[in-house]
Amino acid sequence: MQEKPSLQDEYIRFLIASIETRKEIELAADQVNIYSQKNQQIKSQIFHMKQELEELENEIRIKKRHSESANNYSTIASSICGDLRAIQSLEQSLSLKKLTSKDLELESSPILYETEELEEIEFKMFSHFLIIGANPDKIEPNIPLNPEILYSFPDKKNLTDEAQSSIKSLSFPLGLYAHGLKENESITSQIFEVFYSSHFRDGNSFIFCIKPISNENEYDFQDMVNYDKSLLYCCCVVFDDLSSNTFFNTHFIVPKCYCLISYFPCFELHFEILYRLLALRRTKIVVNEDFLAEAPYMDAEKFFQGEETGLIEFYYEYAADNSSKPTEVQIILQSVENIDYTFPMDFYFLDKSWLCPIIFSLLNLNDFYYTLCAVLLEKSIVFVSKNLDALSSCVLGFQSFIMPLLCQCEIIPIANLNQLTNLKYNQKIIAGYPGELNLSLQSKLSSAIFIKLDECGIKTKLVINANNKALFKSINLTYNVTEKIKEYYKLFAERIVYIPDDLQIEAGRKVIEEIQKFIKWVLDEIVGSTDTNKHYDVEEILSNIGDSTSSCNHEFLGGVVSTSAFRSYYHEL
Repeated sequence: MQEKPSLQDEYIRFLIASIETRKEIELAADQVNIYSQKNQQIKSQIFHMKQELEELENEIRIKKRHSESANNYSTIASSICGDLRAIQSLEQSLSLKKLTSKDLELESSPILYETEELEEIEFKMFSHFLIIGANPDKIEPNIPLNPEILYSFPDKKNLTDEAQSSIKSLSFPLGLYAHGLKENESITSQIFEVFYSSHFRDGNSFIFCIKPISNENEYDFQDMVNYDKSLLYCCCVVFDDLSSNTFFNTHFIVPKCYCLISYFPCFELHFEILYRLLALRRTKIVVNEDFLAEAPYMDAEKFFQGEETGLIEFYYEYAADNSSKPTEVQIILQSVENIDYTFPMDFYFLDKSWLCPIIFSLLNLNDFYYTLCAVLLEKSIVFVSKNLDALSSCVLGFQSFIMPLLCQCEIIPIANLNQLTNLKYNQKIIAGYPGELNLSLQSKLSSAIFIKLDECGIKTKLVINANNKALFKSINLTYNVTEKIKEYYKLFAERIVYIPDDLQIEAGRKVIEEIQKFIKWVLDEIVGSTDTNKHYDVEEILSNIGDSTSSCNHEFLGGVVSTSAFRSYYHEL
């Protein structure tokens, strides 16, 4: 009987196969080096052109101060900018969107073209990037592991101990576990699946929030959620990695998390950065057999280098200020697809392009409308699911829908059981619970509306107590928003939508616009009948509503008036 190949034999075969692949790649190495030299020459030209442009701009500014004609500036600057764009275009065309050699990859770094240089730089796309996982020396299979911060940019010393503790636990809210390679399956195929998998949005990406770690100035543009920086978003992508125990000569598959922390709710761009970092990681392994052999034994800091470090540093150094909206981010990458992101003109849509497709596909129209009205009335809502992306999207999405009202509930996209069971008396929340709904939790949060996102084939996913059932009667309003959005909304009904197609993108935008109009109608119905110069008086406002609006709207509008979110909005008028 033939002896079964050992794990080490399988791994050696895997390395041999990778070396053969490497040989094929090296056939193109000479051409790659030629392109590399050309790229370096072009980068040098761009640098000198930028210097020349800056000198001209400074000269024009001086001339303007002396009231001299600046008509020549437009012609000169346009000419130089045109030459600069041509060179940038040529450089981008020479950028290789295919596998490159190790030397080229480590020498190259991404180039970020900023749309405008500003004198006061305050704005940051993000505050920290972290890699979180298990300590390689303490990995054991099938037991809970303690997450640790394996890598931080910039240094994690600016993160408080409380923040670090929250980040580590919430990066793996369902627990961190390692498991060995399966003996009844091909070792090679299992290793290939770990190292060569593509990463995109498929339920492995989610957002949790922590308290701000410092006093921050508000953004001056207030048409987006979180302009007051009341939440610090942690955007996470969890993926499988291979780790080795050198003492036992054993390989384990263990999850890791890339986490980007930011006040700025441009989730679509943040996650695009994270996916590119993972693509660079995969490319590094594919083109370099040394990395492939050493990867299971390398610590995160040694592995995260070269073009990956360049990308995260350039993104960190993006220049803007708190009063100017960013318009575009372009990052040229050598080894993977470039990043070219254009921000929406209206920042009301900034976060919703990421959050809404999942919401619209998980909730039927009636459940969606009921939940939206419940949020307007400051009801406590708990979404329940094992899908972390679904939880965080729903919590943050419904918080964002009610703008310009600032939600006064506690926002907890990913909440553990202790957080939910130790709430202050009468504290209002919008939360996501990563587990299954049980009677103990329902009893503790008896006034909350629970939404079971994982339920399929049922009429409603809402679990509503007797007190909240009366809400159904009060939301039969003269403004029928469900009628206005139903044709667009049905395009999301077939399956859970992580990545919308073109039709769904346009339909989602129409739904969001109609929701915006609905919120405006609610506020206009209240404020339009009220003298906002007077002190906030609930009874007087309710009386005015009774005199000026349809009777079927009275109960709902009266409920909105009584919320702390409306009170805050009223005082700002």
